[in-house]
Amino acid sequence: AKAAGIPIISSDDQVCTTSPTPDSCPSSNLLPRVGFDAQQLGTAVGKEVATLFKQQSGWTPTNTRILEEWQFSTSVCTPRVTYAQSLFQSQTGSTIPVIKVDTDNTTSGDPSSALSKTQATINAYHGIKHWIVWGCNDQNVQGAITALANAGYPTSDILGVGLGGDVACKD
Repeated sequence: AKAAGIPIISSDDQVCTTSPTPDSCPSSNLLPRVGFDAQQLGTAVGKEVATLFKQQSGWTPTNTRILEEWQFSTSVCTPRVTYAQSLFQSQTGSTIPVIKVDTDNTTSGDPSSALSKTQATINAYHGIKHWIVWGCNDQNVQGAITALANAGYPTSDILGVGLGGDVACKD
C-alpha cells in the first residue's frame, strides 16, 4: 500500500508498520488510528472506581481483591486496564492486590468467558469479602459480577465499573 501511495489507517487496534508488537513500536511507524483512546477510557474507569471506593468503609488489602478482566492478547485492552489500575492506585493510595483474569473477547457482547474464568479464579479466594472489578469492556465486568453474585457475594460487596455502562450497569 505504501509503495502504491495508498493511505491506510487502523481501526481500534494500534498497528505498527515494522513490527507485530505495537507497544514497542516507534511512533513514526504506527499507522494513523481511528477508534477509542484506551488511556482516556482506562483513566475514566480508574477515576470512577476510586470515587466509589472512597465511599466504602472497611475495605482493606486483607479483605479486598481487584479483578482486572480482559483478553491479554488484545492490544487495545491492556492500556485500558493498566491506566484504570494506575489512576485508582494514585487516587486512593491502595495496595489492594490485583488478580488479572485472561478472558476471551472474540465473541462481541458475550460475558460468558469472563463469567467462567472469574468463577474458576474466585474459588481460590474464599476469605475475601469485597471485590473491585474493571475490564476491557462491559461484558468482562458483567461476567465477573455475575460470577461473584453466583458465588454468594452481595452487591454491597462488589464495585464494578465497565466501559460504556450499557451492560454492566444492569447487573
